[in-house]
Amino acid sequence: MKRAVNKKVMRLKFDTVIWSVFLVMLIYLALSFTIHSQYTQLVSGANKFQRHQLHNAVNTKHEDSENDVVNGVDDTLKVRRQNDLESANKAFLNISSEQKNKSNLKLKPSTHIAFLKVHKTASSTAQNVFLKFGDENNLTFVLAHTKGESGWLNVISYTNSVTNTNVVPPPPGKHYDLLCCHVIYDRKSFEAILPPDTEYIGIVREPISRFQSAVKYFSPNFILRLPGKTPLSIYAKNPLAFEPENPRNSQTNNRMATEFGFPTELFPGKELNGSQTDIDKYLSKLDKEFKFIIISEKFEESMVIMKRLLNWHTKSILYLDKNVGGKITNTRKILPPENIEDIRKFLYLDTAVYNFAMRRFNKYVEDAGKEFSDEVENFKSLREKVITYCHQSKALSMFIQATKWYQEFTITKTDCNMFTKHEKDLIQRQRFRMYGVLEN
Repeated sequence: MKRAVNKKVMRLKFDTVIWSVFLVMLIYLALSFTIHSQYTQLVSGANKFQRHQLHNAVNTKHEDSENDVVNGVDDTLKVRRQNDLESANKAFLNISSEQKNKSNLKLKPSTHIAFLKVHKTASSTAQNVFLKFGDENNLTFVLAHTKGESGWLNVISYTNSVTNTNVVPPPPGKHYDLLCCHVIYDRKSFEAILPPDTEYIGIVREPISRFQSAVKYFSPNFILRLPGKTPLSIYAKNPLAFEPENPRNSQTNNRMATEFGFPTELFPGKELNGSQTDIDKYLSKLDKEFKFIIISEKFEESMVIMKRLLNWHTKSILYLDKNVGGKITNTRKILPPENIEDIRKFLYLDTAVYNFAMRRFNKYVEDAGKEFSDEVENFKSLREKVITYCHQSKALSMFIQATKWYQEFTITKTDCNMFTKHEKDLIQRQRFRMYGVLEN
């Protein structure tokens, strides 16, 4: 009887040990599973964070196409999943730091601009760019009165700078943001109505080409009334014998210099006629005051430079050519080749300002290097696509993929309509948007 009791006690102890071992194993497995799950979640969270940060960093740099970016991210994550949590943390902390540094490079687009619209220099094409930009950003323009000093909607004055009487006051509670109509440049007059942070942009054209275009367009009577089949030959021998006394009343007497505000005494026949010292002094002044001067013959390159300097999006500088003159049909308006050098000597101020602008342009291009030339080629290709779409396509819109120079965007038929609108119509559109009337 006593032996039977001992056997039962022994079996009970054995069963207790077995169950204890079993419970310990269960607890060990449960703890292992919990630790593994938490570790997996941490790694997964790290990878998600890396993916989010890497995607943002790539967007900030505007690099490559969307498919390339996604593929690059996936390849990166495959490698990083093999690392432990500590190295993953270091990786995305570095990305966060890089992204923070790059975000500091983002600059706000310039919205306070004075564009000196110089006659017969492709300035209407440039003006369209500024009018569209102001329209899209609800900016306030400096406009001439509908029955103003010049008699033209797109001309504030042929002979004066801006005054209290030749421009429409800004709407109540507003200030001027942008000036892009024809007017004579005078720094003090411009500063009196424009914000202190205004950026100044000009435009020039090769002087002989601009002179010929002015004769064709304006048909100056003091030239065309001269006798014979080639009145410009007579004019070229002594331009001052026929030009108005005041250079500001002429479109052929160094007109670019006139609109850039050169002092009257520097013009042909005046007291400082041809003084290189005084010409250089005024050019030095312009160098300090103008952010950039567009070169008509390098218009696409100039648009890319301007976009960079003003921190604009590429879509903002797209354009279709405006007011492009055809072949001269009236042979009396043609400057004979043998008289070109005579006119060039007469246009010494226009030549000076053109060469000055070209030096600045060439310096920028040289400093910008291949990356700039690549962007220009991309812009030219993009413009061809836009021209084809606007002139031939019936689609409502065209999607433009992102590149290293710009984010993705869309061109619509509304954009095409804005590209082709006449400058006077665009000005009246702004007048109605700003004042609610078409006459003031």
